[in-house]
Amino acid sequence: MALLYAWGYGNRYTRIAGWMLMVGIFIEAVQYFLPYREASVFDVFADIVGIMAGVTIYHISIEGKS
Repeated sequence: MALLYAWGYGNRYTRIAGWMLMVGIFIEAVQYFLPYREASVFDVFADIVGIMAGVTIYHISIEGKS
């Protein structure tokens, strides 16, 4: 998802990462209140890793075109 946002919004890395992190935290907060789901701090860490990977892949692909 971070990669798609990067392609859509360009070089606004901090804005992209911030929005994606907020989405991840929101999803975990919703899961906390659902009886059939389980919220986990490790899922937030996984979101952070995914965000960093997506933005990094985008950055590398853009520099490769220059």
